[in-house]
Amino acid sequence: PVDPPRGGPDPKLMIAITAQVDQARQLLTSQRVSEAMRLAEAVLKLDPANPAAHGVLGMALFLKGERARGLSSLQTAAKLAPTTFEHQRNLGVALQQLGRAAEAIVAFRAALAIQPESAPTRFSLGAALLSAGDAQGAVIELQAAIRQGYATVGARCALAAAFERSGSPDEAQAVLSAVVAKDPRAVDAWLQLAELL
Repeated sequence: PVDPPRGGPDPKLMIAITAQVDQARQLLTSQRVSEAMRLAEAVLKLDPANPAAHGVLGMALFLKGERARGLSSLQTAAKLAPTTFEHQRNLGVALQQLGRAAEAIVAFRAALAIQPESAPTRFSLGAALLSAGDAQGAVIELQAAIRQGYATVGARCALAAAFERSGSPDEAQAVLSAVVAKDPRAVDAWLQLAELL
């Protein structure tokens, strides 16, 4: 066998590592979390600075309830590959789930700087802003997410909450009335509307 160039990685090894990371992602998507975690850990033994493997490991750990370790891996992935949308978005989701809205906002904004058309990420930013007490900022982001096609009942209920908290209860009522007119089974919207009336 031919030795790789000095200072450069072995191309065959890098191809194998990429395939393993892809397989770990597929395992994670298939809810085979423990297998995905083991494969990501094996990749990191070969390539400790692999951001994709850190990202998969972080998501797997988070799903297994090991949130502190999972967050650490997600932070490492985002630090190693700051221009990768997936790492920034996943970090934002984890931080939001941990109740760390201010940090989640930073991660979601970083993700949107990379992929501004991601309506679900824009919704997540709006939800984080609402959690952080910035109702007006939340209105802007939630309206944008809905315009971009993320017009779920949950998104519209969040928009109504943002309008209410920003001092516009009539706007909140209008949003909720439109939701229940379109989907009379939208229980959350009915409950939220009842509180406004």
